[in-house]
Amino acid sequence: MAEFWTHLADINFELKKYLKAYYFYENAIILGKLRSNEDELPIDIVKYKEYPEKMKIICKEKLNKI
Repeated sequence: MAEFWTHLADINFELKKYLKAYYFYENAIILGKLRSNEDELPIDIVKYKEYPEKMKIICKEKLNKI
């Protein structure tokens, strides 16, 4: 599910909808942290924490310029 939110955020980022993207990246982080260690398809921490955190900062910077 975290991957889904990250993809939605990436789409909104490309469309310059930075506020929506910011919240979608936040959702990716939250849902990624909730995944259990017994999950059949483990997600790399980069996909739900490092990348979304970096993109949230970029979104915030873009929003401050507007």
